[in-house]
Amino acid sequence: ALDLALEICGLSMWEAKHRAALRSDGTLSRAHLWTIVGTGPLPTRTIEVNERVVAHLLGDDSLSEELLVAAVAVSAIDVPEVDKVVRLIESDAAIVWIRDPSGHTGASVAATALATLGLDPIVVDLGHRTATMSTVLLDTAIREAVLTGGGVVVTGVEVERDAVAIAGLGRQPCPLVLTSIDAWDPSKFSSVAAQVEVRAIDEGVRRDVWASVLERARIDAGPEELLDLATLRIGPGQIAVAAAAGAAAAIAAGVVATPAHLRTGALAHGAGRLERLATRIEPRACFDDLVLPAVLLADLRSIPGWMRTRHQVRTEWGMDRGARNARGIACLFAGPSGTGKTLAAEVVAHSLGVDLFVIDLSQIVDKYIGETEKNLERVFTEAEGINGVLLFDEADALFGKRSDVKSSHDRHANVEVAYLLQRMERYDGIAVLTTNLRNNLDEAFTRRLDVILSFPEPGVADRRALWQRHLPPTVPLDADVDLDALAEHLVVTGGIIRNVTMAAAHAAAIDGKHVSMGHLVTAAAREYRKIGRLFAVAALRRWLPTDAIDTVEINGAVGANGANGGC
Repeated sequence: ALDLALEICGLSMWEAKHRAALRSDGTLSRAHLWTIVGTGPLPTRTIEVNERVVAHLLGDDSLSEELLVAAVAVSAIDVPEVDKVVRLIESDAAIVWIRDPSGHTGASVAATALATLGLDPIVVDLGHRTATMSTVLLDTAIREAVLTGGGVVVTGVEVERDAVAIAGLGRQPCPLVLTSIDAWDPSKFSSVAAQVEVRAIDEGVRRDVWASVLERARIDAGPEELLDLATLRIGPGQIAVAAAAGAAAAIAAGVVATPAHLRTGALAHGAGRLERLATRIEPRACFDDLVLPAVLLADLRSIPGWMRTRHQVRTEWGMDRGARNARGIACLFAGPSGTGKTLAAEVVAHSLGVDLFVIDLSQIVDKYIGETEKNLERVFTEAEGINGVLLFDEADALFGKRSDVKSSHDRHANVEVAYLLQRMERYDGIAVLTTNLRNNLDEAFTRRLDVILSFPEPGVADRRALWQRHLPPTVPLDADVDLDALAEHLVVTGGIIRNVTMAAAHAAAIDGKHVSMGHLVTAAAREYRKIGRLFAVAALRRWLPTDAIDTVEINGAVGANGANGGC
């Protein structure tokens, strides 16, 4: 009973200040160290002490199961916002609210501030929990901090969902820092919070975090490897998780962990977030697989270089001083179909060592007003949490010219384009847009692009290289295969050449023979018919079977375009 408890402690039920300790807002109750139960007179009520408190009194300070499940790994970071949080905690602010739009930095800022004050941070995540679960977890974390003399950091707070859990917090017997992507809403809470806004960490801070993680893991990394890790857009807490995942993968493979293992762990983080909106491609093509003019190839090689040096140029050299926009890179690849635009995007991703995410436009464009903008926002929001190249392939439906407003449809179409322009400027990664119709693009849109590359149709020499590239030494060829003749007389792009060589290879395999000139020319004739182009057989008809020649002649193609073929 309460009267016995007070007597054991040398306190009296008849002293007002002693009875105050028994109130529901007393220190012991607010710290969740005990619960007073019963409805009778106060002296007859009983005390229930949580098992975790009993364990602490007996010398066991292992975390409870609830906290172990919700615990979040964080890394110390050196950013100006840490000092702001330190000052607020020292001023005895009841609650410090960190608004963290990126969702990745706030917990590390709060934990670093507590550690600076000599307090052990207990960091828990309320993400994916119900309102009731959030309340229980908050109570458990506060109790743990009181027992161990630390502070509480709660991340993943949602104003709407956690309003009930937060409303009754008030002043706690330990420092309490809440982090959320939402701003503090005084209309929903009776408590008063001091708000600090943090930004996503830049490459310089990420480099320091990675260096610290690598040092703790006793993994050696050179300056280039460290820079490569720092370019990955990932929060400080996620760096610690990625490092643990990479080290575990190395142990499973029976090898010594390297920076490459940690990088793989970092790339895996958040990669599934775009599953419903994009197709994830693990890039394999490299610059050696491209057949492009030298100037265009040099411009394409500059894109990975921009990404690796953007922190140095824009932050250290102050080139974006005063700019409010993100520091991503927006690229436009324009040119006829089959000229290598999509392959070039894959090459850029491969050069950076990240995945390529091809956006499914069928999930984006919507006939209902406002829905396309919402879908675009979903794409860019989810993409902020991944490391990869974002590809809008054949994106003319999204990036058309703004027109004069003659109807409500024109007005809403212009709103879509304007929204897209603004959203692209805020995106912090690489976005590649491809189009067959560059002239249809809005001028304001092209002005906001960092790189615009025009992919031409290949000339004879490039077509010769493409034929050779798509018929590697592993493909058995007949002696009659004449790549020079194919390159001279078939005026086609690399995409068409790939289709022709693939069809010819299948035909040869079905026949049980090597790939012959007949297989290649027949496949080319079929490809021409498929795309609605005329096929001139004058220079190549001797390699066509009789039935194929008849078919072409019936279609009126004989001699239509002379020896060069195509139109």
